[in-house]
Amino acid sequence: MESFLKSLQEKKIQLVVFDFDQTILKEHTGGSIDVSELKQVQEKISKDALTLLNVLPRYSIHVGIASFAQESVSVKRETHLAGKHMIQKILEPYVPHLQTIPIEAWHGKDKLKHLKNIRCHFPARIRKRHTLLIDDDPKNIETASSHGYLTCHVKSRQGFSFSN
Repeated sequence: MESFLKSLQEKKIQLVVFDFDQTILKEHTGGSIDVSELKQVQEKISKDALTLLNVLPRYSIHVGIASFAQESVSVKRETHLAGKHMIQKILEPYVPHLQTIPIEAWHGKDKLKHLKNIRCHFPARIRKRHTLLIDDDPKNIETASSHGYLTCHVKSRQGFSFSN
């Protein structure tokens, strides 16, 4: 973790944006979960991603979450969690400052608008070159990189890890 943090500081990273499925989580939710599965899903949170979500603000590095998970009209609100609400419910026991983290959860062709909205959330707009996207989808990585963002591709299907 120390070398990762040092690298962020050397690159003057001010914002780290995490994808959710297969990055913060070690699985793919498909955008919604049954309420009864909440505890099992929480057990699949990447410990390294969770560490970064909690440690980065201490280094004056903002964090955000960009996901294609979205509220769905086909999801029954009484029995299922979806979109931003799902992400919040999964993470709230483990991330004390979760309410300060911008979460963009809606479907799009890529994550560029998610990234822009998250960058605009902060008072001093953070430049693309000072923003790191951590994502498992090569298309999102390629698109963000070609638009001036720094990227970290999570190649394992086991979520973000300092070892990959």
